[in-house]
Amino acid sequence: MLMRLKSLDTARQNLHAALCDNFNTPAAMKALTDLIGSTNKYMSQTNSLAAVKEIARWVTRIVAIFGLDSTGTPNGSDRIGWADSTSTTTTSSSTGAEDIMLPYLRTLSTFRDNVRTLAISSPKDTISKDLLLLSDRLRDYDLANLGVALDDRDSAKGVPALIKFVPAEELIAAREEKERRGAEKERKKEEARLKKEEEDRRREELAKVSPLEMFKTGNYSEWDENGIPTKDKEGAEITKSGRKSLVKAWEKQKKLHEGWLKAKGGAA
Repeated sequence: MLMRLKSLDTARQNLHAALCDNFNTPAAMKALTDLIGSTNKYMSQTNSLAAVKEIARWVTRIVAIFGLDSTGTPNGSDRIGWADSTSTTTTSSSTGAEDIMLPYLRTLSTFRDNVRTLAISSPKDTISKDLLLLSDRLRDYDLANLGVALDDRDSAKGVPALIKFVPAEELIAAREEKERRGAEKERKKEEARLKKEEEDRRREELAKVSPLEMFKTGNYSEWDENGIPTKDKEGAEITKSGRKSLVKAWEKQKKLHEGWLKAKGGAA
């Protein structure tokens, strides 16, 4: 911070000298641009904003003194940012806030890009999944709730995420719609899973039945050595066509039951 304030003192001295030199505008602007350049470099190396704010207020005041901000006054020492001098209307407060936020958002987005790239490049690391979830949380909730959208691009090629300012309510509505679709997809997936489980359970219950016992019901009164009915419940002989159907069902059950026994390790 002391180094940044020293840079501010140097800029003040250089600006004063330029103005005393027959109002040397190029030298005066160079003093401002040099200060802004060194401040940007400083911002990429620290989270401290105290010195940055003081520098921003001073630059804003000088811009007003130069008449580049039709809405500013030289005495507005607490103000940061200025209106577009090429426009007949003043810049809205939201746009001014966006201008102030953008350098910090770029730093945050770059950090997130780097973390996300590392996580994607090491998918087997146990922490990678958590890092990706955190990066998504930052994009979809923390920044979206502030009206900031990040569009992820090809991070493998070093393409940074695109930063956009969008009304928070639009981002939140889009997020909620995405969550609704995701929940609906999961609901259908769960329904399909439960249906399959029920079908598997029924198949297994059916496969458990031995072909020797499958026809031992009140519908028949006598059976052969394989359990295939020979007489119906009234004692009448099973017809040839009827036995053919019973044998076919018996063979199908035999195959099904043998497969079940094999899957269970041969246990009955």
